[in-house]
Amino acid sequence: MHIKRFRQRATLGARYVKEYVLDEFTDPYNRSYLLPKPLDVICEISYLCNLECPTCFRWTSKPDEHELTADEWKGVLAKLKAWLGTFNLTFTGGEPFLRKDILEIFKFASENGIVTQVVSNGSFIDKTLAKKIIASGLDGLTISLNSMIPEIHNKTRGTSGAFNEVMTAIDNLQDRKGMRLSLSCTIVKDGVSGLIDVIEFAKAKGIYGVNFQPIMPATILPVFNKDGQAKKSSDGIPYRDLLRSKESALIDDVFSRLLSMKERGYPILNSADHLKEIAKYLKDPTNPEILEKVCKVGVRNFNIDPFGNVRLCSIMEIVGNIAKESPAEIWRSANAAHQRETIRTCDKTCRLMFCNFKQLDFKYKAKRVINGITGQSVART
Repeated sequence: MHIKRFRQRATLGARYVKEYVLDEFTDPYNRSYLLPKPLDVICEISYLCNLECPTCFRWTSKPDEHELTADEWKGVLAKLKAWLGTFNLTFTGGEPFLRKDILEIFKFASENGIVTQVVSNGSFIDKTLAKKIIASGLDGLTISLNSMIPEIHNKTRGTSGAFNEVMTAIDNLQDRKGMRLSLSCTIVKDGVSGLIDVIEFAKAKGIYGVNFQPIMPATILPVFNKDGQAKKSSDGIPYRDLLRSKESALIDDVFSRLLSMKERGYPILNSADHLKEIAKYLKDPTNPEILEKVCKVGVRNFNIDPFGNVRLCSIMEIVGNIAKESPAEIWRSANAAHQRETIRTCDKTCRLMFCNFKQLDFKYKAKRVINGITGQSVART
């Protein structure tokens, strides 16, 4: 299993390096002669969720008989494998583990050489499920943890027991047999001062890494029906609280420390540039400097919703349906070309979400490889 994972990661890593090196010489949006294939496929496998986060309203979704079945998802993955070779596949939701067939889908992806990850709230991961997840061949599991202060995390998740459930899940996943366990931390106003504690916790637990992303309007995680119509929702209280925040000195101090910790090898998955952009946003979400870098999801991401509908940007219009069309045809279609142009000129700040901020952090990844070979540890703060 370890050798197989290493080969898959190495092959995928070579694709990433090739595409990001090419970006240094030519704008990927202008490569009409050699349009790059997507590197990241994001499958929103279900909108259903058992939590009630005020940062997202997908938990208001109801079961829908039009969601793809396990066999249909296997057909989708087979199409993608034939087209892309090795690629990075991420399952999100909602809460993916609400699907009883999710492990069957993981196993199929793993057996077909697809580097597969899932993002979860961690609430269902008891000892039995933890063993099944690890045995499925899943390459990476990311659990949401917004603060080491239970009250803050629980407030952002809408339930009183969410923090304890995450701690239990992490304890149940101690023997991971090569699977990468990461944390995803959405930064809300009350959580800024505790970000250092999240990193220290991750290091102490041997967690692969932590990715940070700032709170966004809840509308960037829409709920669509099978026809692509979005359910109306509000921006959410956490985002409105951020707009009222004026704590620039605290943000500067915390992010200066995070940048220093990253330089010394702490498990922070965001690049240094990304951390700096997040700090700008937290101090002023309307800062025009945030929009200076063009969003690259139009040439990097391939988003699939629970019904098989495809978007290059997860909040824009449908460009095709992978259950009915080939992914290559969708990628090269007139609809996709139009959406790429819309993305390139977009003025939304969701480009700062971890899944959307496209930058390969060569220096950090090289340092982690070297430290892994030599057994070198990082310094303490």
